[in-house]
Amino acid sequence: MTASARPRHGLKLLAAVLFPLALILALLALDEPAAVSAWTRASQAIQTAATGAWTAARGQWTRSVSPSAPASVSGDAVLQGGFSAADDRTRNLTGDVDFVRAELRFAQVGVLKTRPHRIAFGRQAADRDGATFADRFAAGAEDQIELRQVLAGSSARLCGDAAPGWIGLRQTDRGVTLMAFRAGPAPGPTASPEAPCAVLNYVRP
Repeated sequence: MTASARPRHGLKLLAAVLFPLALILALLALDEPAAVSAWTRASQAIQTAATGAWTAARGQWTRSVSPSAPASVSGDAVLQGGFSAADDRTRNLTGDVDFVRAELRFAQVGVLKTRPHRIAFGRQAADRDGATFADRFAAGAEDQIELRQVLAGSSARLCGDAAPGWIGLRQTDRGVTLMAFRAGPAPGPTASPEAPCAVLNYVRP
């Protein structure tokens, strides 16, 4: 440190010491109630400003990192875990089923490997003759049906001697209904009315 810099440095240290002291003396010079009131107002102003700054910063962060909501998703929980056959037909054909990620593993007939296709509403057409998904699933017009495409390598023969080409899944509070569709156009306005080949019902254990 040079000789000329030392006085400036000393003055800064002196100011750092004297400023808090001057503030304390000023507060002591006030009446006690006035000092308390002034300190309270200052604290409230600081708290309000800090809260506003935090809220604004948090909102900006949320807007910057929140992903866009998917255009079409089911409000129900993701299907995972084991379900028990709910009726004799299901029990005799497949037994229980275990949903493991995108696979359906049946106790008696093998596995379906699937990938998501779309979410259909009950009011929408399920085939070219105009039957709706609500008709097929005995569902409401606004109920959601998860449609999946069945992939090669699937061994569960739900359509006679063949694996289905598509499945539809409708969740309820108690379980899930699975409808299998033969290979061909996806369930919808261009699908054949003969495409459905099995309706299976499962309940949560």
